[in-house]
Order: sequence, then structure tokens, then C-alpha cells
Amino acid sequence: MRRIKTAFLLILVVSFLFCFSSNALDKPRAFPEKHASDFSRVYWIADMGGDFGTRICFAVWSNDSGYIIFNKKETSDPEEPAEKMRLWIVNVKNHKANVISNSRGWGIVNRPWSTNSKYVIFVKDGSIYVATNEGGTAKKIFGREDSFIATPYLVCWIPNSSKVSYVKIKNDGYYLCAVNVENGKKEELFRLGDRKFAVRFIAWFAKGKKFAYQMTYEPKDFSSWKSYLYLTDKKGKNKIFITPERFHTDMEWDKDAGSVVYSVWRTSPASGKGRRDIYIYNIKSGVEKRLTTSGDNYSPEFSYDKKYIIYFHAGEKQIIPNGRLPFRELKSVEIATGKTFSISDGLGAVLGAIALRKNIVVYARVITKEKKGTTEYICFMMMNRIRGKNNHKIFPGQKLTINMMTNNSDRTKFGFHYDGQLWGVDLK
Repeated sequence: MRRIKTAFLLILVVSFLFCFSSNALDKPRAFPEKHASDFSRVYWIADMGGDFGTRICFAVWSNDSGYIIFNKKETSDPEEPAEKMRLWIVNVKNHKANVISNSRGWGIVNRPWSTNSKYVIFVKDGSIYVATNEGGTAKKIFGREDSFIATPYLVCWIPNSSKVSYVKIKNDGYYLCAVNVENGKKEELFRLGDRKFAVRFIAWFAKGKKFAYQMTYEPKDFSSWKSYLYLTDKKGKNKIFITPERFHTDMEWDKDAGSVVYSVWRTSPASGKGRRDIYIYNIKSGVEKRLTTSGDNYSPEFSYDKKYIIYFHAGEKQIIPNGRLPFRELKSVEIATGKTFSISDGLGAVLGAIALRKNIVVYARVITKEKKGTTEYICFMMMNRIRGKNNHKIFPGQKLTINMMTNNSDRTKFGFHYDGQLWGVDLK
């Protein structure tokens, strides 16, 4: 009898360890073959749980396409506290997934991966942490004692180096600084501006030879809001003032920092009815061009060939009764001519989109169905050409979430979370 009890307890312990091990992966599920013809390869990466509440909220593919970092919410309750969020790294080839953080107060930075994909950084509880691509225990680089601004969009890698740049506050203003993640050495690079402004954005381009940043002035009166966008060399010299004194948001640069596209508020966002238009600024010519004129237009992104901009266009209607998902259409605009195209055909609410090579756009669309007094959310993964000529479903609609998509640096791959499984797709 004692042996039976011992064996039973052993089985329970093994089962417990298997269920809660970060590396415990179920057998991959079958994939709908009829949808695979659009791509050269559709492959399973990992099993991340199959209930509707499992949500992958933000993800970034590493530069070498070997790893994905993402955060995962394990409940469908929007009121659930942040402690239920976990930060994961998954190895695309061997399917090994590891939790690197499971406490509140962290965020994935804008460009989390080092150039060689060896390290990944994130901000947690007012400190910067670094982890290797295989996960494990993250290492704290430094924290609040260094007087840096602990927001994810003000922390980023310096390309082709082991250094992370960040913004530090001093009595006479803001300074761009750097820390080496391998030896912890810190250095002050150059001054950004006065403390009467706020630093809202930093980024490196052209293999670390160019640096861009935004500073804003935001008093209570919206009409007095101002935004200043600059481009400098890596030493903070040869500064170029890019935009006039209006309030900009959603900056997106091309990879060589030859042009920048952004949204400009034309009515106050404070009322909840603010409206934005999209502009593009050419660094060489110094010319700014307005690309949209009506509705609310935001989150612009360059196409791979830099000839188009894709963006969200929002109308007045909301298609979901509880108001959580307002109607928004996915559109594109040809930079040279200003001609616009509808990518999503104006149907449903678009959750996210990626502009890939060959002018292919992949996006997630949600619609609702009323059934016995309840609202069902139905997600579809869609694909279209950037000029809106071939809109079709690539993965079927389900009462499940399809809300993670990411592409690697050369835009030949994307990944998504579908029915609890993490999948990768290669274009033809």
C-alpha cells in the first residue's frame, strides 16, 4: 500500500512539474493545409495554451529570425491585474520557451534585440534588464538610482554594438547616455534639450551613424502644444530640425533615415474626438508632404520598397456595442501620387497589420455576432496587396484570438498566435 501511495505521489509530482515547466510543449496541432498555398512554409513554433483568454499582446522577432520575445496575458478578463502578464522568449527552431519575467511593471522596448540577436532588453520596475536569447534569469543593468527615464520607448540598442542607449535627467536638461550590457560601463553621449520639454522618442538608424529624437511641450491648452523632431549624427552634431512646431505622434522612419512619416493632430485629443493627418518629410529635400485630409489617420508604416505608407483610418461609427473596438479601416497611400487604397475593404475592426515584401499586407480583422444577448468576437487573418487588389482570408474565423503578428527585419516572415499555438510563416 505504501508503494502504491509513493508511486501515486511521484506521478502527481512529475505531472505538476511537466505542466508548469516553461519547456513543456504539447504535440503540434494540425494546420489547415488549404491556407498554406499562399506561403512557402507554415510551421509550428510552440504551444502557448489553448483557451480564449490566452493573449499574446506584443511580440518582436529577433534580427536573425531565430527567436521571438513576447508578453502573454493568461486571462480574458480586462480587469485582471498586470501580475498575470508574463514575458517569454521562444526559440523558433527547437520550440523551447522560457519565462524571463512574470511581475508587473515591465515593458518591451521599441527595438529589444541586439544586432547579433544574442541579447534582449526590457524595462521592469524602473530598471533596465538584459537577458540572453535562450531566456533564463534576466540581469539588471541599472535602475532608478541613475536618474534615467524608465519608459520603454526611451531605451534602445545602439546598432552593431553591445551598448544600450537611454535618457538621463540632470539639472540642466536631458542627456543621451549608454551602458555596455557586457561589462556595465556607462557613458554620457550628448545633451538633448531643456527640462521644460519632454523627451518622447529616440531611435538609431543607418547602422548607428544617425540618431533621431523628439521633444515636446505640452501645457494644458492644446493649442499651445508643440513638438520638435531632430536628426543628428552619432555624436549629437550636424543636427537637423525636421518638423514645424505642431504636435506629432506615431513617428516611423525608413531604415536609412532618409524620410520620416508621422501623424499630426489637427483637433485636440483631450475630448476623445481628436483627428490626425499623416505627413511625410524628406530629409534630403527638406520638404514636408501631407498625405491624408479627412477622418482620423494614424500608426503609419513604410512598405518594404518605401513607395507606400499603410495606416489606420478611423470613422465615427463603432461596430462593437461595448465600445472597446472602434471601427477602423486599413488603408495605404502611394507617396509619389497621394493616391489612397483600401486594404481591408472597410469591413470590421482591424487589430494589427504588417507590410511585408512584394507589397503584401497581412492583418487581423475582428467582427461581432450577436447571439442570445451576448456578443461573440470573430477573428480572421487576412492578406491583401498594398493597392487593395486581392483581399482574402488566409486563416479561418474563430471565436478565438489572432492578435500577434510580427515580421523579421527583412520582412520575409511573420508569426501569429492562433488557437493557443504559436506559428511562423515564410513568404514565397
